[in-house]
Amino acid sequence: NPSIELGVNQEYQVVELIPYNKEGKLIIQNIKSWKKNSIHEVADKILLQIKKQGYFKENKEVVIAAVYTEENKEADERIQKELADIKQDA
Repeated sequence: NPSIELGVNQEYQVVELIPYNKEGKLIIQNIKSWKKNSIHEVADKILLQIKKQGYFKENKEVVIAAVYTEENKEADERIQKELADIKQDA
């Protein structure tokens, strides 16, 4: 399963995509114009590529997690809202 980390700035724009395995690297190679896009936009592009490359299977889970580098309640709430929106759209 593809494993990719999204690095975001203070405006919640994606500034870094880091693959953790070869599948993640293949997904990232096919995503264009992601830098400084919103988390939601980039997640949509990633999910589309995952689907196109055949990684979605019936009854399989997709895990999207957020990791914070510092304690920030406002950031936590905003990221959780973005993740909820992405989950709803998926």
